Amino acid sequence: MGGNPPLGYDVSDRKLVVNEKEAETIQYVFKRYLELNSIRLLQHELAQSGITSKIRRHEDGTPFGGQVMRRGAVEYLLKNKIYLGKIIHKGEHFDGQHKPIVSHELFDSVQHQLAVLGPGESARKKLASPSILQGLVFDAEGARLQPTHSNKQGRKYRYYVSSSIIRDVNSASDGLRIPAIDLERLILRTVSSKLKDMKWVGQYLAPGDAQQASALITRSGALARQVENLANHNTGILKKVVQKISVNKRAVEIELNQNGVRQALELGPTEPTESELDSFKIRVPSHLLRCGKQVKLIIGEHHTNTNGPDQRLVREVVQARQWHSALSKGKVETMARIAKSNGCSPSHVSRKITLAMLAPDILEMILTGTQPVSLTPERLKKACPLPASWDEQRALLIH
Repeated sequence: MGGNPPLGYDVSDRKLVVNEKEAETIQYVFKRYLELNSIRLLQHELAQSGITSKIRRHEDGTPFGGQVMRRGAVEYLLKNKIYLGKIIHKGEHFDGQHKPIVSHELFDSVQHQLAVLGPGESARKKLASPSILQGLVFDAEGARLQPTHSNKQGRKYRYYVSSSIIRDVNSASDGLRIPAIDLERLILRTVSSKLKDMKWVGQYLAPGDAQQASALITRSGALARQVENLANHNTGILKKVVQKISVNKRAVEIELNQNGVRQALELGPTEPTESELDSFKIRVPSHLLRCGKQVKLIIGEHHTNTNGPDQRLVREVVQARQWHSALSKGKVETMARIAKSNGCSPSHVSRKITLAMLAPDILEMILTGTQPVSLTPERLKKACPLPASWDEQRALLIH
């Protein structure tokens, strides 16, 4: 019918024929989108990999095309039904004479994911709150944990704070003030893991038909990837699949919304039995640690001492305290002498020795192995010289 053939096809005798090499690229783009769950990330990866638009030639043989595909071009490719063997004429789709490149199952999975994500990513970033757990989290007293933030040295730190603390800081010593990133990471990882559990999906969600069950497991995996990506883009889907999150002294309890999960997977509603309701409740062990005036949550899944303390962190702190002790007791006269005996620069010693003044609660975390997973030796070194204020140290290292 005229016009330039799309990537994946060539023209022969006025008919589209599959270009096998380009067809592999098309299949890769569709499958990779389901893995990345982001057109922006996919577009960036394609550009980095050297995958470009189709190279065509003018009548005189001069080549054109072969350009980096922009976001709009990638999105158009993912929605193009020509790869299903269809043709478009005056806005309508008809069966074509060319062979399809992608299967209906793959194409439908991509369209489902595009639909769930909703509007463009830039629009979602403007409209959606970064606090993805807003309205879902409660403490042991039943008080809602509300999102809040603070700014220190030009950096923004987000928290979920018991409403009792917000109303009256002095009378709410047992309230929670949890770094948002730690709690959000736990919830997203836990919910995603449940949706990827094929045994759980098959037992509580899948119909009896084997083919339908296989398709459902594929959709559940796609939904799991969407949940994981909420750390980058809040689409609001978490509020559809999670009923409530409760945080107490011993655990974080996540209650999934059964019909919300079923709706997200394009299944009809159902009346759950008592055992089915229990299967939609997830419990993650945790404990509370007092840091200064506030009580903070140490998540079992991400903050654990099952393998013991991180010896690299311990060595950094021990060495700093040894240096400080040697100076204060007069065993060495200057930092320059410490630097010479340790084969490093005096400036390195002056920065690292501030670890000797580490806040007691952070020191306890390091020695017991209960520090946040984000507190690595590299992060500890980069934070030196540490501020004298313990609150500022906490904001810098564990929030």
